[in-house]
Amino acid sequence: MSRYEWDFRHESDAVIFAAAECFLDAIGIRSKRHNSSDTTHLKKRQLSPTEQVVDFLRKKGKKVTRQQIYPIFWEAFRRNLIVLRPPLEQAEAEKLIYKFGFELASSNKDALQPIRVLDVSDGNEIHRHIAYEGARIVHLLIKELAKDRERVHLGLGPGLSPRLLSGQLGRLLAEDSACPPLTIHAMSSGGLTLDDASISPITFFHYYDNVHPDITTVGLFTEAVVRCDQYNTVIQNPSVRKAFDQKNDIDIIITTLNAAFTADKKAHTCGILAKYLNAWDDQEQTRAALTESGWIGDIQFLPFARSGPIQQRIGIRTVSLFELDELVEFARRPGKHVVLLASPCRKCGMSRAEAAWPLLVNPSLRVWTHFVTDTRTAQSLLLMPRE
Repeated sequence: MSRYEWDFRHESDAVIFAAAECFLDAIGIRSKRHNSSDTTHLKKRQLSPTEQVVDFLRKKGKKVTRQQIYPIFWEAFRRNLIVLRPPLEQAEAEKLIYKFGFELASSNKDALQPIRVLDVSDGNEIHRHIAYEGARIVHLLIKELAKDRERVHLGLGPGLSPRLLSGQLGRLLAEDSACPPLTIHAMSSGGLTLDDASISPITFFHYYDNVHPDITTVGLFTEAVVRCDQYNTVIQNPSVRKAFDQKNDIDIIITTLNAAFTADKKAHTCGILAKYLNAWDDQEQTRAALTESGWIGDIQFLPFARSGPIQQRIGIRTVSLFELDELVEFARRPGKHVVLLASPCRKCGMSRAEAAWPLLVNPSLRVWTHFVTDTRTAQSLLLMPRE
């Protein structure tokens, strides 16, 4: 880069966003109403879109060239200042709702339905689109809950999808002047293996730093993995007990789904629960017990079978604020919400439909109030039996 050119890579988000917004205005994607007596916009139309952005930035003292405009625009994408939102597949969602015996929230197409299907079926960014749609749902729920309470409590589950959701939700809330005070709870301690600290809920807290002056957090500081026969003792430790004592304050839980096996019944090694079993289950007691119990998937590292939650009594387990049966009870309570993200595996692309199916048909696994998925998963679910 020439020393006379502006190095936008070190520029603030505000300036990059303003430049991208100017570009979208110039090419007509965004339209503004102009006062009939204002001729400024007529003068601008005499310039090409890139010239308009150059003119805009130079007025801000930036030594920008025309060749830099498109890279600036992609920089805005890289920083998630511009987000592509895939269309909702309303028909597929309604088919799932009717097939599995749920009710439409409203006939209004903009209503927040219990099942949300995004019209994406391939590509490496499906999990990101699903997480971002989850963020929009949580934002709407926060706004609704804030009408009758002074503070809203969020519970963050572990995983990549909740991390992506938190990043986008933090941006949405930062732009919302009506955002209420929030308390953010970690639903698990995370850190199940030595290389997965970034998917621990406590590491998501920083996404909410700037959304409101009054943000409080409740961490869960304990061993990530404990022996089953020691679990009740561990959760009575003072620091752990304090987090557990506050779990009933939570209003919205954000979580995700993992599958135990691939479509051809081989172990799905990408899942976090599978990884921690590989790391810590030296004698393979836990895996053997789970397999014998019909393990098909997990939510927040809590395993379940088609028949319902698996009660872990042998080997090792994780520490989580809620057991699966408690999540079911939580989701049934008025004013409580669980947003479940059911995206394909980010690493291998495998659909999690087999693991998602029991969550739709078995009342003892109805741990969600809002189910967000993609078209491929939805179409697989529609081919499965209702019961």
